[in-house]
Amino acid sequence: MRNALRPHALAACLALGACSPAEMWGDSPAPWEEVDAFYYPDASDLTAHEESRKVGNLEACRDWAFGRAELYGDPDMRRSTYECGIGPHKRSDFGGLTVYRRTVQ
Repeated sequence: MRNALRPHALAACLALGACSPAEMWGDSPAPWEEVDAFYYPDASDLTAHEESRKVGNLEACRDWAFGRAELYGDPDMRRSTYECGIGPHKRSDFGGLTVYRRTVQ
């Protein structure tokens, strides 16, 4: 039911200029937002990572991350971790870091 109301709520929100993707979609990507996947083989060292850009959606992000974990011999991610970056991403002035609207697992 909640998804059925989204188009109407979005239209009203946009018409009033009173909404943002965070307010409308929360932890889910908006239809126009990209999702990037990040896998960290060692959860205690987030400087070492692998990434896949524009994976499509959160399910694809999770599938990709668990696939990487399987390749590293850690299928239940006891040593590793991952995150999914939900766009839009922007370059900041801090060393070219990418900033996401939200990151989730």
